[in-house]
Amino acid sequence: MKPSSYLELPDAADASEQDSQVPLPEGARRVAVIDLGSNSLRLLVSQVGGDGRIQVLNCVKSMVRLGEGAFENQALQPQAIERTISVLKTFARTCRSYGVSKVVAVATASVREAENGKEFTERVKAETGIDFSVISGPEEARLITMGVEASLPRADYPRAYMDIGGGSTEFSVSREGELLAAESLRVGCVRLADLFFRDFPDAVPKAKFREVQDYVRDKSVMPFKRLLAKKPRELIASSGTAGAIASLALSMRTAEQTSVSSDTTVITIDEVRAVVDKICSSTAAERAALPGMNQKRKRKMIMMTMTMDMDMRMITNQEIWILPKKDSKNQKKRIGIKETLAGADTLLMEKQLKEQIEAPMVRLSYAYAMDVVQAKLKMINADLTEQFGRQVIRTMTGRIKQTDSIAKKLMRKGREVTFQAAVDTLNDIAGIRVVCFFCDDIYRVADYVKKQKDITLLKEKDYVKNPKKSGYQSIHVIAGVPVTYNDTVTEIRVEIQIRSFAMDYWAELDTQMCYKKDAGQIANVERETRGYSDVIAKVDNKMLELRQQIEMM
Repeated sequence: MKPSSYLELPDAADASEQDSQVPLPEGARRVAVIDLGSNSLRLLVSQVGGDGRIQVLNCVKSMVRLGEGAFENQALQPQAIERTISVLKTFARTCRSYGVSKVVAVATASVREAENGKEFTERVKAETGIDFSVISGPEEARLITMGVEASLPRADYPRAYMDIGGGSTEFSVSREGELLAAESLRVGCVRLADLFFRDFPDAVPKAKFREVQDYVRDKSVMPFKRLLAKKPRELIASSGTAGAIASLALSMRTAEQTSVSSDTTVITIDEVRAVVDKICSSTAAERAALPGMNQKRKRKMIMMTMTMDMDMRMITNQEIWILPKKDSKNQKKRIGIKETLAGADTLLMEKQLKEQIEAPMVRLSYAYAMDVVQAKLKMINADLTEQFGRQVIRTMTGRIKQTDSIAKKLMRKGREVTFQAAVDTLNDIAGIRVVCFFCDDIYRVADYVKKQKDITLLKEKDYVKNPKKSGYQSIHVIAGVPVTYNDTVTEIRVEIQIRSFAMDYWAELDTQMCYKKDAGQIANVERETRGYSDVIAKVDNKMLELRQQIEMM
């Protein structure tokens, strides 16, 4: 089964008829991904084998222009809606012909901003059976980053990523698979066409050019400040927009330049500006005749080049990497497939994880386990309070970990983002934080927890005697709590963090100031907070000594 290239929509049912007759290998499943942007609509059908290998069966693209008129009118327009639904009906037939067991469908800027966006997705579901998730701009940026990173060699420094779409432009900064920042700008080719260029098919007047520049700058200043704070070394652009502009830039190079690096994927900001000047000063006929002009994108080239120019001016003054390579169709197909699959497969797994984690019986089981432990802790506190004539536990809080936090932790550990992997791997899906008044009390509480006969001590870590490198101090006890329902007994793990009031104060401040910040930028702050951890430990000991003196009086 040879995957098709990205095509203008064929008769998908006919195109896939032969593939549909191929039996599904044992243990394999077929998954479809549908990406609905403001300009294009894409379908990717893949087969996931029992060994985890992915085989692409079909890729289809249709320029439905759903966002046309949407940003000017704050609503999806009737003709655009009808075009899109017509193609989606064909996509639904394609999925059925392949025997697809799961469809992941996502919609972006034009749908999430439109006043009738929900009405549109409900109609799509009713007429095609396709259930769209409308993802946020930052989530779109995250998925794009994951996909592009899958096609790049790893780097131990921050990289910036840019993807210019029809309704929005997504930016992110990532280092070694960790997302440091994600931004979605309300700037895109279809949006700019709606707002500025309906009456300017030819050369762009300077006044109109400045008007667009001001608009893009206003939408970009603060997001770019947050991105640049992560100090990315490279800017990498994906999407057809970047590829189209790169083709024009490369075609404008001198013979000497071309002979040196004819297959390069790197262009300079000066080359982008040259393309902008050429496009904006040309008539529609002149633009269409330019070497390297993508004829399918010629109507949008003014908006595309101006968007990219302004974005690059604000985030870099050097070079930009363009993915995929201009002159390699195979590379383009491979990267496009990887990008879609990496993001979509993760989205699919996260969606399945969310469904399972948030299933009523699962949530109730974890809530029950936490209730049992909290009841034990209240009894322990009452016992110790009676013994010592003072309250031992200051506060006690519990939480069930959010799905996105579970997914991120699984990925950091190199595990699949699945419910079973979460249950097998993570000890802190259910967590309780116990804050004591004094540092000696944390050991008393921990000892009492370990004495309980109806819960099992699974693991213990003493970060008080052996603090983490960050300076973090606490005792972690992993308790196994049996949850019985009908004839089934399930052991639910609950992480109990026991710390002093001072330790908790330090941990909360450290989290707010340093957690998951860029290491290069925050290094000095981290060194200082580690020093304060030692100070807090001394305060803990001094307060303990003071209490003991008072008790001797």
